[in-house]
Amino acid sequence: MPAGNSFYLILFGISGNGSINTRNRNYPLKSDTVLIIPPGTTYEYTAESLTTEELWKYYWIHPFGDISTRLTDYFTSKAKREGAVYSLNMPVPEYTDIIRMLLEKSQQDGFEGAAGEVELTYETSRLLYLLGKKMLAGAEQWQSISHKIIGYFEKNYGKKITLDQLENLCFVNKSHMIKTFKKETGFTPYEYLNRMRTERAWMLMLHSGANVSMAAEMCGFHKSSSFISYYRRLYGTTPGKNLKFFRKQGRDKSL
Repeated sequence: MPAGNSFYLILFGISGNGSINTRNRNYPLKSDTVLIIPPGTTYEYTAESLTTEELWKYYWIHPFGDISTRLTDYFTSKAKREGAVYSLNMPVPEYTDIIRMLLEKSQQDGFEGAAGEVELTYETSRLLYLLGKKMLAGAEQWQSISHKIIGYFEKNYGKKITLDQLENLCFVNKSHMIKTFKKETGFTPYEYLNRMRTERAWMLMLHSGANVSMAAEMCGFHKSSSFISYYRRLYGTTPGKNLKFFRKQGRDKSL
């Protein structure tokens, strides 16, 4: 029977292999994997380890209470993960000492009442804080790809820029880099760079008196025809015609 919870369920993979099945999706839970299941989500466990040496082992906690729920809400929303279950690859041993302590404390005789609840709340919050730091760091790294690339474009748009240079900048493979950049900006790196070059070349023509060829070369276009082509694609006319229009407007205003 599928299970469901009123609070978050956090699973820490220790050894062996298994998975959590929910909404027609399987989420592996193995060593150094953390799964966070939101409240109200139905799920089933499936053990895949069949030998004694590879028994499927994991810790689980329910971080209930207002503070714990708010912390978990904050981390999972900030991490911008998709789907019902948040799957994270993290070194679980960093958390096992706290988890074991929570288990031992909760089972001790006399560890009830306000004092025990306060200590459990404190240790649970500490665990969520450490977990959240990892989640937010991963999200920040994921989100920073477009910022790194755009910053690099700002400084180097007048030079030749290759995907290999961007790959080395972001420390990710080209496919993931392009996919992430487009998800964040709506453009591929190549499209974004050519838009930037086109806009900068146009500003040079408009404000510094540079002609089409000079502006194109200064902004990284190998041919002035490429600049003209991108400009026409963006604005529906050529930069030369648009420059004449702006200059005519300026003369008319001065009369």
